[in-house]
Amino acid sequence: MAIERILDGERPLARGWLPLIGGPGVGKSAILVHLTERLKGALAFHSIRRGDDGRDRPEAVERSLCAQIEQLFPECAGADSPVNARLTDLLAKLSKSVLGPRNERLILVIDGLDELALDTPDENPLPRFLPEVLPKGVVILCATRPKHPHLHWLDQRDRVRRIDLDDPAWSASNNAACRT
Repeated sequence: MAIERILDGERPLARGWLPLIGGPGVGKSAILVHLTERLKGALAFHSIRRGDDGRDRPEAVERSLCAQIEQLFPECAGADSPVNARLTDLLAKLSKSVLGPRNERLILVIDGLDELALDTPDENPLPRFLPEVLPKGVVILCATRPKHPHLHWLDQRDRVRRIDLDDPAWSASNNAACRT
Protein backbone atom coordinates (compact mmCIF):
# COMPACT_ATOMS: atom_id res chain seq x y z
CA MET A 1 0.00 0.00 0.00
CA ALA A 2 1.33 3.42 -0.94
CA ILE A 3 0.71 4.92 2.50
CA GLU A 4 2.80 2.17 4.08
CA ARG A 5 5.67 3.12 1.76
CA ILE A 6 5.44 6.70 3.02
CA LEU A 7 5.43 5.57 6.64
CA ASP A 8 7.80 2.61 6.51
CA GLY A 9 9.53 2.68 3.12
CA GLU A 10 13.17 3.43 2.33
CA ARG A 11 12.91 6.88 3.90
CA PRO A 12 10.22 6.45 6.55
CA LEU A 13 8.33 9.47 7.78
CA ALA A 14 9.98 10.07 11.17
CA ARG A 15 8.04 13.19 12.08
CA GLY A 16 5.11 14.97 10.52
CA TRP A 17 1.51 14.95 9.46
CA LEU A 18 -0.14 12.56 7.04
CA PRO A 19 -3.75 13.66 6.51
CA LEU A 20 -5.92 11.36 4.39
CA ILE A 21 -8.50 13.53 2.67
CA GLY A 22 -11.49 11.99 0.96
CA GLY A 23 -15.22 12.15 0.50
CA PRO A 24 -17.74 9.91 2.22
CA GLY A 25 -17.40 6.23 1.41
CA VAL A 26 -13.97 6.50 -0.21
CA GLY A 27 -12.49 4.16 2.41
CA LYS A 28 -10.69 6.46 4.87
CA SER A 29 -11.73 4.47 7.95
CA ALA A 30 -11.06 1.12 6.29
CA ILE A 31 -7.60 2.26 5.27
CA LEU A 32 -6.79 3.47 8.80
CA VAL A 33 -7.98 0.21 10.38
CA HIS A 34 -5.95 -1.77 7.85
CA LEU A 35 -2.87 0.33 8.58
CA THR A 36 -3.16 0.01 12.36
CA GLU A 37 -2.90 -3.75 11.95
CA ARG A 38 0.22 -3.54 9.76
CA LEU A 39 2.29 -0.56 10.88
CA LYS A 40 5.51 -1.09 12.80
CA GLY A 41 6.14 0.53 16.15
CA ALA A 42 4.05 2.26 18.78
CA LEU A 43 0.59 3.44 17.84
CA ALA A 44 -2.36 5.19 19.52
CA PHE A 45 -5.77 5.31 17.79
CA HIS A 46 -8.92 7.35 18.30
CA SER A 47 -12.01 7.22 16.11
CA ILE A 48 -14.27 10.27 16.27
CA ARG A 49 -17.97 9.78 15.56
CA ARG A 50 -20.32 12.71 16.00
CA GLY A 51 -22.64 12.26 18.96
CA ASP A 52 -20.87 9.13 20.25
CA ASP A 53 -21.02 9.58 24.05
CA GLY A 54 -18.75 12.61 24.02
CA ARG A 55 -15.93 10.87 22.11
CA ASP A 56 -16.33 13.64 19.55
CA ARG A 57 -15.12 16.33 21.98
CA PRO A 58 -11.54 17.59 21.53
CA GLU A 59 -10.76 16.99 25.21
CA ALA A 60 -12.00 13.37 24.92
CA VAL A 61 -9.72 12.78 21.94
CA GLU A 62 -6.81 14.22 23.91
CA ARG A 63 -7.60 12.11 27.00
CA SER A 64 -7.89 8.96 24.91
CA LEU A 65 -4.60 9.50 23.10
CA CYS A 66 -2.76 10.48 26.30
CA ALA A 67 -4.04 7.39 28.13
CA GLN A 68 -2.89 5.12 25.31
CA ILE A 69 0.52 6.81 25.11
CA GLU A 70 0.99 6.56 28.87
CA GLN A 71 0.09 2.87 28.71
CA LEU A 72 2.68 2.34 25.96
CA PHE A 73 5.32 4.47 27.71
CA PRO A 74 4.60 4.43 31.47
CA GLU A 75 7.91 6.16 32.19
CA CYS A 76 6.43 9.32 30.60
CA ALA A 77 3.10 9.20 32.44
CA GLY A 78 2.03 12.20 34.45
CA ALA A 79 -0.99 14.46 34.46
CA ASP A 80 0.88 17.54 35.66
CA SER A 81 0.24 19.50 32.45
CA PRO A 82 -2.71 21.83 31.94
CA VAL A 83 -5.64 20.03 30.32
CA ASN A 84 -5.41 22.00 27.07
CA ALA A 85 -1.69 21.21 26.65
CA ARG A 86 -1.47 17.69 28.03
CA LEU A 87 -0.94 15.91 24.69
CA THR A 88 1.59 18.50 23.50
CA ASP A 89 3.57 18.25 26.75
CA LEU A 90 3.40 14.45 26.82
CA LEU A 91 4.65 14.17 23.23
CA ALA A 92 7.52 16.59 23.92
CA LYS A 93 8.55 14.62 27.02
CA LEU A 94 8.24 11.30 25.17
CA SER A 95 10.28 12.58 22.23
CA LYS A 96 13.05 13.91 24.43
CA SER A 97 13.36 10.96 26.79
CA VAL A 98 12.37 7.95 24.66
CA LEU A 99 11.68 8.40 20.96
CA GLY A 100 14.67 10.60 20.12
CA PRO A 101 17.33 8.69 22.07
CA ARG A 102 16.06 5.30 20.85
CA ASN A 103 15.39 6.53 17.29
CA GLU A 104 11.81 5.27 17.58
CA ARG A 105 8.49 6.58 16.35
CA LEU A 106 4.96 6.95 17.69
CA ILE A 107 2.07 7.19 15.26
CA LEU A 108 -1.13 8.84 16.42
CA VAL A 109 -4.05 7.73 14.24
CA ILE A 110 -7.17 9.90 14.36
CA ASP A 111 -10.16 9.00 12.24
CA GLY A 112 -12.96 11.49 11.57
CA LEU A 113 -11.47 14.91 12.31
CA ASP A 114 -14.44 16.42 10.45
CA GLU A 115 -16.77 14.94 13.09
CA LEU A 116 -15.35 16.85 16.06
CA ALA A 117 -17.96 18.59 18.18
CA LEU A 118 -17.82 22.39 18.07
CA ASP A 119 -18.77 24.81 20.82
CA THR A 120 -19.45 27.48 18.19
CA PRO A 121 -19.81 27.15 14.40
CA ASP A 122 -16.67 29.23 13.73
CA GLU A 123 -14.49 27.46 16.30
CA ASN A 124 -11.42 25.56 15.12
CA PRO A 125 -11.21 22.63 17.56
CA LEU A 126 -7.92 21.26 16.20
CA PRO A 127 -5.52 23.52 18.17
CA ARG A 128 -7.43 22.63 21.35
CA PHE A 129 -5.77 19.21 21.40
CA LEU A 130 -3.30 18.86 18.53
CA PRO A 131 0.24 20.25 18.87
CA GLU A 132 1.29 23.19 16.71
CA VAL A 133 4.62 21.47 16.04
CA LEU A 134 5.33 17.76 16.26
CA PRO A 135 8.46 16.70 18.12
CA LYS A 136 10.97 14.22 16.73
CA GLY A 137 9.55 10.72 16.38
CA VAL A 138 5.87 11.71 16.29
CA VAL A 139 3.65 11.21 13.24
CA ILE A 140 -0.03 12.06 13.10
CA LEU A 141 -2.00 10.05 10.56
CA CYS A 142 -5.51 11.44 10.35
CA ALA A 143 -8.58 11.24 8.15
CA THR A 144 -11.10 13.90 7.26
CA ARG A 145 -13.43 14.94 4.49
CA PRO A 146 -12.23 17.57 2.01
CA LYS A 147 -14.89 20.05 3.13
CA HIS A 148 -13.51 20.25 6.69
CA PRO A 149 -13.65 23.98 7.46
CA HIS A 150 -10.30 23.93 9.28
CA LEU A 151 -8.31 21.77 6.93
CA HIS A 152 -6.11 24.80 6.25
CA TRP A 153 -4.83 24.54 9.86
CA LEU A 154 -3.43 21.09 9.09
CA ASP A 155 -1.97 22.25 5.78
CA GLN A 156 -0.07 25.02 7.59
CA ARG A 157 1.79 22.57 9.86
CA ASP A 158 5.41 21.65 9.28
CA ARG A 159 6.13 18.41 7.38
CA VAL A 160 2.69 17.72 5.92
CA ARG A 161 2.31 14.98 3.31
CA ARG A 162 -1.33 15.28 2.31
CA ILE A 163 -2.97 12.36 0.51
CA ASP A 164 -6.12 13.12 -1.48
CA LEU A 165 -7.97 9.81 -1.65
CA ASP A 166 -10.44 11.28 -4.14
CA ASP A 167 -7.59 11.54 -6.66
CA PRO A 168 -7.94 8.73 -9.23
CA ALA A 169 -4.32 7.71 -8.58
CA TRP A 170 -5.39 6.32 -5.19
CA SER A 171 -8.51 4.42 -6.28
CA ALA A 172 -6.84 1.00 -6.67
CA SER A 173 -5.18 1.30 -3.25
CA ASN A 174 -8.45 2.48 -1.65
CA ASN A 175 -10.39 -0.42 -3.15
CA ALA A 176 -7.79 -2.96 -1.99
CA ALA A 177 -7.85 -1.61 1.57
CA CYS A 178 -11.65 -1.65 1.68
CA ARG A 179 -11.76 -5.24 0.38
CA THR A 180 -9.18 -6.32 2.94
